[in-house]
Amino acid sequence: MSCDTLVNCTSSLLSEYDSEQEKFCTAPEILPFYPDPLKEAMHIMRRVIEGVGWVKWGDVCANVIEPHLGYSLRRVEMTLQPGTGVGHSLVGVFEIPK
Repeated sequence: MSCDTLVNCTSSLLSEYDSEQEKFCTAPEILPFYPDPLKEAMHIMRRVIEGVGWVKWGDVCANVIEPHLGYSLRRVEMTLQPGTGVGHSLVGVFEIPK
């Protein structure tokens, strides 16, 4: 739930950011029952978009915002997931015959 919420929040922030006025028209609400790592990640993504969203040259979304979203998702996952970390290298290869 937290990863989906962070992705949806970032998507909403990107669609609501006015690069001409360098501010958000509206911003998603950070609800009090969200886990602290998610609240922090949502706040950070807002600051990242505010900090670079006005840049007109290059693909600032692909170059800065999306990589930072990946870092934030990883941090949320690592902070909220209890466990020993032994399942991260599991890989499944499937062959679907016609």
